[in-house]
Amino acid sequence: MAQPPSDDLIFQMGRYKARVPFGLLYTKNHLWVEQGAVAKVGITTYRQRFFVDIQNVDYPVAPGDGLLSQTIMAKIEGVKAVAEIEFGLEGIVEELNSELKVDPSLINSAPYEEGWLMKVRDVKGELMTPQEYLRFLEADWKQTFEKLVQERTKALNIK
Repeated sequence: MAQPPSDDLIFQMGRYKARVPFGLLYTKNHLWVEQGAVAKVGITTYRQRFFVDIQNVDYPVAPGDGLLSQTIMAKIEGVKAVAEIEFGLEGIVEELNSELKVDPSLINSAPYEEGWLMKVRDVKGELMTPQEYLRFLEADWKQTFEKLVQERTKALNIK
């Protein structure tokens, strides 16, 4: 995998790193959006890490479909997780990344490049800058880590 540009923000998740490229905007459900007349949308390296190796991508939507905040835009299956990805914004599907049907691992190797999920027009909703998203990740990671510690402490019956 090519080295990320040195000016990307990096979020450290334990021993793993999540890239947060400049020039993109982000959602609270870990999607990136490259704005334009037709926006390109994909999952961030933070979200991708929870799947480990992505093996399958299905789209329950088609070009021309309207997307609302809670619309499932994709179903992703990885070695460690299966998830339905909510759009979290509003817009109209312009194009699906058909290359992911052939090679879903593009999300692993190039999530911000060839691994995009879909193109959407008329995108509306709350988006974060890279700096805002990095702060959001820090708070989310702290909450996730604290919850994990509590669950393991309870499972091991530690007081």
